[in-house]
Amino acid sequence: GDVAQGLLNPGITVLKEGAADSSDEGRAMAELIHQVAPSAQIVFYSGFGGQADFANGIKALAAAGANIIVDDVTYLNEPFYQDGGAIQAAVEQVVASGVSYFTSASNQGSNFFESAFIPLTTALPGLSGGFAAANFGTAAAPTPYVNLTIARGATATIDLQWDAPFASIGASAGATTSLGMVLYDATGRIVAYALRSEIGGDPVQLLQLTNTSASTSFRLAVITDGGQGVPGLFKFIAYGQGTSIADPRAGLGSGSIIGHEMVPEANTVGAIAYSQTKAFHGGGSVEGFSSLGPGSFLFDAQGSRLDSPLSSTGVDYVAPDGSATSVFNPFY
Repeated sequence: GDVAQGLLNPGITVLKEGAADSSDEGRAMAELIHQVAPSAQIVFYSGFGGQADFANGIKALAAAGANIIVDDVTYLNEPFYQDGGAIQAAVEQVVASGVSYFTSASNQGSNFFESAFIPLTTALPGLSGGFAAANFGTAAAPTPYVNLTIARGATATIDLQWDAPFASIGASAGATTSLGMVLYDATGRIVAYALRSEIGGDPVQLLQLTNTSASTSFRLAVITDGGQGVPGLFKFIAYGQGTSIADPRAGLGSGSIIGHEMVPEANTVGAIAYSQTKAFHGGGSVEGFSSLGPGSFLFDAQGSRLDSPLSSTGVDYVAPDGSATSVFNPFY
């Protein structure tokens, strides 16, 4: 149908299709490419088969002759602080062969919290045993909680990582420290938790909650849950519309781009409203949801800690969103 309407060229090569019930976002992206470069030949590979398949897709597109590759997918368990993940390595490989790679900067804006882990020994409702909680307050006024706002009916996903190497990347034996999360409602009742020990694994915890209550106020605790000692640094990113971190220190630190968005070989692209593109040259605003850089590497691809943190190239470009496709109109 798009070809008949002149929205796409004939002869598109589909190396791997997405699920039958998917939103067809790849087709919307292809229409935008056709608007920008109407003579371009388009090759497509779905990005939703997991990290390993995503990486294979990048290499398959390059092998099929694509000299520009574009994605707008991020996996939440891609590393915050390390290079060498499957998708990162695939991007680096195809760029070395002459491909130009572009990836979206994601949609988390400044909705992250990063801090040194200052341990606080305290009791928490519903928990027993020995653990240390992150102090979200001060030495004079300590608190094990950071406040979150989750809109009614919204689904929040909290992605927590800390400064430890990934067991699934390189030659590392994995994390020697482990953190977990406990989410409380306004009455102090536990409503969600992520407390799997990651000793010897990847330093990632994911917590998800759909708010079916009448309240929008929640409190998050970050605690140790195995191993010896505590990490030096941790960061969590809050995903989901209607979810925000109600703390003045939110948004301070290395940013909300992660994984392959951080590698210098990728051109990482933020969003600016279609209606603001002219104004931007005179100081118009990037979309509030557009993720921030620069990102920070603490470990190399083998899992060895770097002598000093290495900032990534951050967000390299902004480009207009909110334009029209036959799939989404407007397309954000």
